[in-house]
Amino acid sequence: MNSSEISSESLIRILENNKRLVALGDRKSILDFLLDETIKLARAERGFVIFFSGNDYSLASARNFDGEALKMAQQKFSKTILQQMRSSGKALVLLDAMQDSRLQESKSLLDMALRSILCVPIRLGEEWLGAIYLDNRFQAGAFSENSTQVVSLFADQVALSLKALQNLEQSEAHAQELEVLQRQLARLNENLHDEVQRTRQERDQAMALLDSVPEPTLLPGIIGRSKTLRRTIATIRQLKNAEPTVYIHGESGTGKELMARALHQNSPRAKEPFLAINCAAFSEAILDSELFGHVKGAFTGADRDRTGLFASADRGTIFLDEVGDMPSGMQAKLLRVLQEGEIRPVGSNRNIKVSVRILAASNRDLKTLMTAGSFREDLYYRLNVVRLDLPPLRERVEDIPHLAQHFMRHNSQGIPEALLAMDEAAMEYLIQYPWPGNIRELQNEVERALILGKGHIKVKNLSPHLVTPSTQMDMSHDAGMTEQIQALERRLLVQALETSHGNKKTAAAQLKIPRTKLYQLIKKYQLGYEFGQVNLRKVKQALRKTKGNKSRAAERLGISRRTLYEILNRA
Repeated sequence: MNSSEISSESLIRILENNKRLVALGDRKSILDFLLDETIKLARAERGFVIFFSGNDYSLASARNFDGEALKMAQQKFSKTILQQMRSSGKALVLLDAMQDSRLQESKSLLDMALRSILCVPIRLGEEWLGAIYLDNRFQAGAFSENSTQVVSLFADQVALSLKALQNLEQSEAHAQELEVLQRQLARLNENLHDEVQRTRQERDQAMALLDSVPEPTLLPGIIGRSKTLRRTIATIRQLKNAEPTVYIHGESGTGKELMARALHQNSPRAKEPFLAINCAAFSEAILDSELFGHVKGAFTGADRDRTGLFASADRGTIFLDEVGDMPSGMQAKLLRVLQEGEIRPVGSNRNIKVSVRILAASNRDLKTLMTAGSFREDLYYRLNVVRLDLPPLRERVEDIPHLAQHFMRHNSQGIPEALLAMDEAAMEYLIQYPWPGNIRELQNEVERALILGKGHIKVKNLSPHLVTPSTQMDMSHDAGMTEQIQALERRLLVQALETSHGNKKTAAAQLKIPRTKLYQLIKKYQLGYEFGQVNLRKVKQALRKTKGNKSRAAERLGISRRTLYEILNRA
């Protein structure tokens, strides 16, 4: 049958619908109009519009002959019919689905008790967009070949409309992207000239910064000079000729194992083994075997004797990390080692004497665990003969530059020291960040930034969460909204003064505030000494007193290292 057999009334209706489709401006309106008109043209009871994506499909619209949306529509059409239509590549008409031999095995179709079904593809050339699915649950033979032709023609027109709408949406999106890119390009062009001029100066300052920060090693492998770290080191040195059991408390990543090694290396057992184990990493049975060993046949798979860590560390030191997570049964066995100096391998009937110094650590407070009943009181007092509290990195901010430079110099990429550099602005962000992962997180960040910057760390090489506005505020957990707003206000003020080299007029223009307001803010945040009131003579005096250390000199003068470098460069 050809299109000439379609009734004149249907053709007029299709032409009128084509005009309306052109006027519809969004996908939902087109689909609603599509279903309502298709149901009327085909005299169907219900209609569905289904879109394909590969082998998957999605239901876009479902309506009845009254133009109302269908509830639970996903359960009211046959996926078997859709699959057969796609396989055949053409419209599918069922005069009586209940009697069709091809569908007798489709339980869902029989459960829905459908009679007449018409499924027509929405296609644009070889591209399958979806399908129009019509049905009638009460009348067999509801859809004629004429209905198929009418709905197919209408589906073709809808496909063209949807494709045109898709092209329009893509064009609008591309136009918006192009506009954004043009604005970004304009800003980049404005900054490019200044950036080129600053690059050499920043590189020279970065190299000077790297040269000015020696590694302050209080003990081998321990970097820093903060008061809290010095107190910890002083305690370790006082224990040099003693061997008490030491409990090290600190957050994850604060260097508990490093301190344990320092205790071992500063003890009479320094030449003997130092072995470490994380108690939280093993089940009780495996931890028992790891610590005390086992004999052949002690359990399934024990095909030979195994020496445990306590026996291997005899005359040396064993470090029990995360001892607070040790199971209660193992706590009793550890207490016996501390009291009797004996171990018993799993499956053995004899004890073995060992001489081992025990160092324990936890990121959870053992006293709190003891009070809660999850840690033995007698074991707590045995382990807590001497306690070392390691401060988190956020409480020893002055050590961050030294640690960062240490990790740069000892980078895993093998980058020569002569090629290493870090911009002052990047260092400032490292200092401001609270480092919840402590030293370990700082080391990972420096290694990552070195790779991205190919040896020269700039702000753009840092992780995004380090340079978000939140890191520019007061990072104290107790700081209220007022304090955080003031911290951000001060940060923006400092940035404007630094980029304008202390020029008040330029800084006020950057901040878009009157100069009188700028002077008020400078006074409020006591920034006068940092911008303009420290001269070359005072800088040289501070450098002499700090033996040429620029970081300490800047700290002594109450100015940033960047400002100190600018004063020296202007001289």
